[in-house]
Amino acid sequence: MIRNVQKNSIFARHNLHKNEKRKPVAKTIINANNNSLWLSLKQLFKHRRLILLFTIRDVCVKYSQTYLGVMWSLIQPVFGVVIFTYIFGKLLNVGTDGSPYPIFVLTGLAPWYYFSYIVAYSGVSLIESQHIIRKIYFPKLVLPLSKSLTGLIDFSIWTFLIILLMIFYGVIPTYKILFYPIFVLLTAISGLTIGIWLSALTYRKRDFMHIIPYLIGFSIFITPVFFPTLIIPEKYHYLVYANPMAGIIQGIRWCLLGQTDFSLKYLTGIIPMLIFFIGSLFYFSKVEQKIADQV
Repeated sequence: MIRNVQKNSIFARHNLHKNEKRKPVAKTIINANNNSLWLSLKQLFKHRRLILLFTIRDVCVKYSQTYLGVMWSLIQPVFGVVIFTYIFGKLLNVGTDGSPYPIFVLTGLAPWYYFSYIVAYSGVSLIESQHIIRKIYFPKLVLPLSKSLTGLIDFSIWTFLIILLMIFYGVIPTYKILFYPIFVLLTAISGLTIGIWLSALTYRKRDFMHIIPYLIGFSIFITPVFFPTLIIPEKYHYLVYANPMAGIIQGIRWCLLGQTDFSLKYLTGIIPMLIFFIGSLFYFSKVEQKIADQV
């Protein structure tokens, strides 16, 4: 009897000593109150590989079962350049800032197509992936961000086409080309600003997903894509550059073509756009936990 008591006490001390050495396991609890922007960005960083996986999925879906494959990414800008060059460059004789018109219009179409792609597809990204959202948890911001990377692949192809035209017309870039990635990033941020707001709103009100594409398609006519800002009176320039894409497109032309000087007017719409981008992240983090229940 005494031996059994001593034996049990020895096992008890051994287990107690073993439990003291055991380290506590860190746990992450996700609930509806965890809607801070910092927590959302932290979770987004932890799931950064998921952004790449969704991007690869979108690329595979986009070009699967097509005869031309990636060539479709070249057909769209080439067709646009031919149409705009013939109508505005030949028939209407719209001037440029001194650059050949095909290069001038392509440096406007490439960022515009990239911007409109992000807005169109990131805005409906939650609706398209609702079957995944209902089953597993992951930061929903992954979905619109993956659309920006998918569009970046096409934009890279269009940039290659711009380089070919620059070589053909003998346009030599200067040191300003080093600022080109900055304006590409601003193009993505500009599209995500609208896309994130749109995706956070369409999960409750589907009307937005029908209205915004029409507005984006119309706004190309008030953006200097196929016409220079020189044809607009100076006193109305503040209205033109209130559109952030106007300043971004002019900045891209400044980087690649170098025919005009950089103007602080370009920042008229870019700076408010950056503020709205931060606001979109705050709003998305606020409603993210409710999306899975209502999407």
